[in-house]
Amino acid sequence: MPARAIGVFGGTFDPIHLGHLIAAQSVRDALGLSRVVFVPSGSPPHKRSRDLAPAELRHRMVRMAVAGNRAFAASDLELGSGRPAYTIDTLRIMRHKYRGVRLHLLLGMDQALLLDTWKEPQRLFELAAVAVFARPGYDPKMLPPKWRRRVNIVEIPQVDISASDIRNRVRQGRSIRYLVPEAVAAFISRHRLYLKG
Repeated sequence: MPARAIGVFGGTFDPIHLGHLIAAQSVRDALGLSRVVFVPSGSPPHKRSRDLAPAELRHRMVRMAVAGNRAFAASDLELGSGRPAYTIDTLRIMRHKYRGVRLHLLLGMDQALLLDTWKEPQRLFELAAVAVFARPGYDPKMLPPKWRRRVNIVEIPQVDISASDIRNRVRQGRSIRYLVPEAVAAFISRHRLYLKG
């Protein structure tokens, strides 16, 4: 029996939306992954944490969003430490946790373009295969050749949904229906998230 393959999909997920879910399912199908683990960032190095919804609430939204798909899971691995969460450290822990399993790091093209600014970017490829999916407005040719040669570019449906647009819609009192799962929309309303900005 071949070794299982697991996708590791990190991000702020502030909030998680249907674009994230479509991307994860598309990459899972393309690469034959047995599971995709969503890892909400606790304290992402590239973003100011005070501008984010609390990590625990973002994690709860991810859990709600993936609840209907047995191939999806939510991890709290990066929550609670209060220190910057670096992908290389997360992959090291995941590699230890899932011994004998092939890891695939899932990245949007926007994040892949920042690889030079990441901690130990070359070592990422020692711990996981890197799958990059295109996003609207991004072309794989934008990736520097040193990264383009090492990543697996995965075509996904182009769904132009962004978390920043969703947060703006909430602030403006506009609907976010069909942009996020219904349970997530209800959670945002109940906890009055994103009303200030």
